[in-house]
Amino acid sequence: MFYIDRFSSLITILIFVTVAREGSVSRAAQVLNLTQPAISHQFKHLAEEKGLTLFNRNSNRVADHS
Repeated sequence: MFYIDRFSSLITILIFVTVAREGSVSRAAQVLNLTQPAISHQFKHLAEEKGLTLFNRNSNRVADHS
């Protein structure tokens, strides 16, 4: 089970970095060849797990939460 948890964490980190780099959940989904809902679900899970607002979202882009 440890390996599955670690793999899942790596995927979540990859999703986070890709959303940050692309500035868009939809574009990150295209880059990672995943669906937009799958990206959003993982992203939401990460934010809830860490208890943080990772990005401010608007209708077109995500922006860092600084």
